[in-house]
Amino acid sequence: MYKSIRKLFFILVSVSIFNHVYATATTQDDVVLGITAHRGNSAEFPENTIQAFQSAIQLQVDWAELDVYQTKDGKLVVTHDAKTGRVGDRDMVIANHTYEELKYVDVAHDFRTKNNLSLEKCPRQIMPLLEEVLLLFSKNT
Repeated sequence: MYKSIRKLFFILVSVSIFNHVYATATTQDDVVLGITAHRGNSAEFPENTIQAFQSAIQLQVDWAELDVYQTKDGKLVVTHDAKTGRVGDRDMVIANHTYEELKYVDVAHDFRTKNNLSLEKCPRQIMPLLEEVLLLFSKNT
């Protein structure tokens, strides 16, 4: 748990520093510009999945935006909403379920349906742990 809190603190500090740099820019030349992968490469892959973040890394984006929620058993998962229903094949409140229970939610369901894709073209995905996403980026940057 302590490691997860430390990692979350690091992310929050990083975001705060970026916001401070951007907010204190006095000229257009002072503004840091870059490409952000919103929830990973969510245009081509189900949002906030390892697949979406791997694609963002391959595209060499400058930043990746993600959201984090805590599960009933204290795990930090990467997902945009407090409930799984918008992207998943079942609607569960993240804070009320363990990570093991949440692994049964296919978070690629909505992406697959909206894009008329088969399970072969868009396989089932589970929401990743924050630790997994951080590890993925640390290995590839």
